[in-house]
Amino acid sequence: MPSQRSVISLLLVIGLVVVGSCYTPHPITHLPKTEGLFPRTLILALDGIDHTLMAELRREGYFKDFGATYPLISTFPSATTIGFTGIFQPLNVGTVPGYEVRFFSKNENRVIGGTPKDIYKIPINYKYYFDVFRHTMQQKSLMYTFPGIAGREDRIHIENKLFESSKRILFTYIGSTDGSAHLLGRQRTKRYLIELSKFLADLKVRYERERGEPLKIVMFSDHGFEYTNLKTVSLGDMKKALGAKGLQLNKTIENPGDVVAVRFGLISAAAFFTAEKNQATVGRVLAGVDGVDLSFWPAGQSRIYVRNSQGAEAYFEYAGKLRYRYVSIKGQDPLNYLPILKGAGYADGHWLSDKEWQRLFFDHTYPDAGYRLYDAFFHLVDNRASVMISLKHNYQYGSTAAYMGASMQLGQNGTHGSFLKQSTWAFAMATGELQAPKFLRYDDLFKHYLPQVVQALRGKQRGLH
Repeated sequence: MPSQRSVISLLLVIGLVVVGSCYTPHPITHLPKTEGLFPRTLILALDGIDHTLMAELRREGYFKDFGATYPLISTFPSATTIGFTGIFQPLNVGTVPGYEVRFFSKNENRVIGGTPKDIYKIPINYKYYFDVFRHTMQQKSLMYTFPGIAGREDRIHIENKLFESSKRILFTYIGSTDGSAHLLGRQRTKRYLIELSKFLADLKVRYERERGEPLKIVMFSDHGFEYTNLKTVSLGDMKKALGAKGLQLNKTIENPGDVVAVRFGLISAAAFFTAEKNQATVGRVLAGVDGVDLSFWPAGQSRIYVRNSQGAEAYFEYAGKLRYRYVSIKGQDPLNYLPILKGAGYADGHWLSDKEWQRLFFDHTYPDAGYRLYDAFFHLVDNRASVMISLKHNYQYGSTAAYMGASMQLGQNGTHGSFLKQSTWAFAMATGELQAPKFLRYDDLFKHYLPQVVQALRGKQRGLH
């Protein structure tokens, strides 16, 4: 007999099939001047696979055809919508309306997105580069109701597209890995990746035998993942703390003290919206709520404040995106950056080039903070948050519907989204050898692995190597 969970999941999928039947596919974006590129390249994006897990698999002998596995630093939040938007920046995808598909629209003064009614209306440009992707609600729901089935589907679609299409560069996506990580846990996700390793090895051999040409595979993920038992940050605690300062959570911003909390999937970060004059107060209040690790808020267009749960506070000040400094307030250092700066010979508040910040902090507990915060508040997202929070490693935050859905399945086995390294470090690798730095940022990926794609977009054509 099927379990109650299976029956509920099946009914959900059937309902979403009906809703998704009205979906009209958007045309796939074609890169210019790529028809003659050699060798043919399969780009495979995995949702939610952390560098630690992939490096472990490589040590155990899987994905043998691939070169070195590099850490790929994700955006903040370390989540799919903003993550892919950051990765696809060299392909001119522009900005995204919100940090996730559910977001606060400042023009409409309400939270929109993430429902069958409006999900197809939201422009998310990176999606239209993918030749294999999960666009509809029923396709997405399968990732989280039956991730194993979704994973097998993904492999079939990728194989069919590779042999059916004449495109020299194919963008494909496997989303079931995120559902597996959240709901099934690390061992089941690892088992799926072992199957994927065998599948890709066989696919490469068969393609090269049948087509008489080599196949290059570039594989990466959009963010990391933390496998841990999770507690949920209490919305009631937030309400109480904000209320003590004369602020109140609301669905819209109508009154001077209103704060809107956007609640989407169960992840370890969150965005809040309020009047500009309230930003510092909201940021400081939320940093003290149980389960919150860090809070961030902007001041104008050149400064972003950071506060931790112990009350330490500092700010990044920017002279453009590629030069900035980190200034602690009253000797406090919420990110624990000062010891590393001091060891490198720099004083608190010293201006550094972005390249030096990269070198010093790519492998930190909070990797590459200045660059990621700049993009989160000033560059990648249209409806930028007033305040953002990052949670401690064993906490999550999200909607009641997401929590109930996870509970009906197998519960949460981990999450992502936070500023912490385990959530932030995705991975990147390709078949063959590649001369690359010892780490990559999200917007470096295509520049290093597929520079010809970026050049082709700019009207320059070169062969792939």
